[in-house]
Amino acid sequence: MDTGHWRTLESVRQLKWQLLSEGVLPVSPAKHARSALATLRRMVTMHKCADTRGIAYHPIPFGKRVVSKPESLAVLAQLMLANEPEVVEEAADLLHDVLDHNPTASAKLYTTGMGMRQ
Repeated sequence: MDTGHWRTLESVRQLKWQLLSEGVLPVSPAKHARSALATLRRMVTMHKCADTRGIAYHPIPFGKRVVSKPESLAVLAQLMLANEPEVVEEAADLLHDVLDHNPTASAKLYTTGMGMRQ
């Protein structure tokens, strides 16, 4: 998360691995992002958020609560602007799963600068 303060190169892990390592990296940053998004999506969809009639459970499952925090929604919103179509698709799928039966996260999504369309 960007704090708005200057940081040294050594403190930015992604840049450290990309700029200071020799040869070709075994995994691209886009592949790392897709892997992390897939893991988060599994965490969000592990427990059902509604019964067979479509009535939402209360409280919302833990995985969905964690990913629907404002900090996490801001990161998902930034991933929607990535220059990698696969990353954008994974982020959109995760965002869809997080917002499903989650009115609190839907209300917080507007604070990230993203609007919703149905």
